[in-house]
Amino acid sequence: MSENCNSELFIMKCPLEVRLIEVFNGKLRNLIISRDDEEIKLGNIYLGRVDSVNKQLNAAFVDIGIGKTGFLSGSDAQLKRDDTKKKRIISELYKEGDKVIVQVKRDISEGKGLKLTSKVELRGRNLIATMGNPEITISRSIKNLEFQREITKVINRYTNPEFGFIIRTKSQFSEESFLDNEAKILVDDMNRLLNESKQSKKPRILYQELDAIRVYLRNIDDGNIKRIMVDDRLLFSKIKQYLGEITPSVVERIEFTNNFNIYFDSYEVDQRIQELFEPKLVLDSGVVLHFNETPALVAIDVDSHSLNHSGNSETFALDVNRNAAREIGRQIILRNLAGQIVIDFLPIRSKSSRKIISDIILKVLKEDKRSILYGFTNLGLFELSRRRIGESLSKRFLTYQEPIRNVKLASSDLFDSINRELRQNPGKIFVAHCSPNLYRHMNANGNLNWKIFLENIGPVVRLLEDKKLQGFNFEVV
Repeated sequence: MSENCNSELFIMKCPLEVRLIEVFNGKLRNLIISRDDEEIKLGNIYLGRVDSVNKQLNAAFVDIGIGKTGFLSGSDAQLKRDDTKKKRIISELYKEGDKVIVQVKRDISEGKGLKLTSKVELRGRNLIATMGNPEITISRSIKNLEFQREITKVINRYTNPEFGFIIRTKSQFSEESFLDNEAKILVDDMNRLLNESKQSKKPRILYQELDAIRVYLRNIDDGNIKRIMVDDRLLFSKIKQYLGEITPSVVERIEFTNNFNIYFDSYEVDQRIQELFEPKLVLDSGVVLHFNETPALVAIDVDSHSLNHSGNSETFALDVNRNAAREIGRQIILRNLAGQIVIDFLPIRSKSSRKIISDIILKVLKEDKRSILYGFTNLGLFELSRRRIGESLSKRFLTYQEPIRNVKLASSDLFDSINRELRQNPGKIFVAHCSPNLYRHMNANGNLNWKIFLENIGPVVRLLEDKKLQGFNFEVV
């Protein structure tokens, strides 16, 4: 284990969801929420049937058997196995009624449908199997020529005209036998879905992507992990087994605990998580960040009105922007902001000042493969874009255009708060004061999650409607 292991992962099992919380150097770095009631299709592979071809859009609409068609653009329909270097238009590739294997590139969000690609990939920790591209591609980050030769020999045994491999950067830190085994697993999965696609006549799912927690664990930097703590026995066993299969070196750092409080209190985790659902964030310095998500873009405004300043305005603005830039980079990842992002910093005019701010954001987002920085515009706005993977936290859990939690987040937080109180005060009887909206939801017919929760903890808490509370708020006393 590296001496620079600064990352701690806390994995919590709740009645409605599983949360993975990453704390890096004592600060909240990432929050992953996998909910039982959300059907995520991103990364899934389907056998589809072309429903229609639109020449004007250069796209096809594909039935994948879920009741809604997906959008397959001409550029996403190209395969490298095509002999011609020139991109072919969609009508040359597919016609109505054709079968096609596709992968979900973008999930349904904000009224936009599924976006599909025929460039199908099966991802492992070290390798990616690529359908339709029988070549072996090695990450540019791998500079060791001897390793390149050796890994090519290993992987060459598994390539065929149907698919090839991408060798990921992490592979250079894994043993050859481990890479060989991962390649076998990917080949088996790829052959299985190819065979099923040939035997099937109707649109159907061929491959279900892992849940968000396991996808995150699949890509962790094991050399930077100090500990992984899990608060549920069954989940602990599953995670230990999964990580043992993909990265055995980290297994000894997995611990079971039934009390995260000592860590969460020290790192102020609960407070930091609650801040993620607020449109306004006040930093310790007094600087205020305003987050506004619209269908067109994400606008972030830096506000220093509460700060007293005198002297050089450029120096003052640079100091404020420095402080804001570090936190904005963190918040972009934590809130899962994506699309076009525009940041309105305090006005700074000198090129050197702007470069300092650009470098700070670049450093914070360095490990985020989804971000592309464009820098300052002529109007002084800082622009970047971030590839969308799923919806932002606010889109998933906040009521539209209102800075309040929706019922999904509120009920999950209620369960979490009760569990926390039970751990801190075993044997005590609690009363959960709920707003009328939340109270009605928790008492609604068929609320099985609440019934199961009570069966697990016993009759130690009762709900009380409190008309003084608004929205979906609650208090546990």
